[in-house]
Amino acid sequence: MKYWNQNLISMQKIKKSKMSALSKPNTCLAHGLNRVAEKVRDMFPKVNKVVNNIKKIFLNASSRVEVYREIMQDIPLLPEPVLTKWGTWLEAGVFNASHFEVLKSVITRLDPDSSAIIKICPDIIKIKSVKND
Repeated sequence: MKYWNQNLISMQKIKKSKMSALSKPNTCLAHGLNRVAEKVRDMFPKVNKVVNNIKKIFLNASSRVEVYREIMQDIPLLPEPVLTKWGTWLEAGVFNASHFEVLKSVITRLDPDSSAIIKICPDIIKIKSVKND
């Protein structure tokens, strides 16, 4: 029994040392990647504005989501960018970039009198640098 207890204690020590050694670099790497994502967002303020405005257009607006689904039938709903959830802004930016033209047609089809944000968004989307960035 004594032998078994000593092995258990040794295994626990090894596990603890390996876990602490593995967790520190991963945490630092995750923070580093998040800082890169924040820097990308800061480098492209117009794209940031588009991502945030598109989020506002479809957030809590079932009629606008219906128009979205009507036009973009096979494409899932937009990912919601949340700054406190790492990587969601990049995910939303990549999604918007890959579906830019279709999103543009969805936004132009929406009634601009229904919301102030819909009036702003078409002007931002027309800027050529937004599409290229």
